[in-house]
Amino acid sequence: MKNFNQGDIVLLPYPYTDLSRSKKRPVVIISKDSINRQNLIVAKITSVIRNDELSFHINQNEIDIKLRKESEVRTNELFTVHRSLIIKKITQFKKATLQKLISQIKENISVSS
Repeated sequence: MKNFNQGDIVLLPYPYTDLSRSKKRPVVIISKDSINRQNLIVAKITSVIRNDELSFHINQNEIDIKLRKESEVRTNELFTVHRSLIIKKITQFKKATLQKLISQIKENISVSS
């Protein structure tokens, strides 16, 4: 069984929100390594740039291998996926960038005051 780590950008069949279909797209694994067993928590990566409070821009210099297009992580589009659905690993975030991404996700799902 292939190991996947927090911060890995992987390709998988990503479901549409109505679950009617899926398309291959990159996602970033956000669950920490100690819980990455059969299921992984991932966040959607898109080339549709919104630059809003839910966007985390991917600086191409902060990943090991550049993506084909300018992209961002949608920090509100998280889901759990079985590791067998992963087609391949594309690249990974550098640690400092991953920490910023996880902080933004935590902020977006924190308890409202």
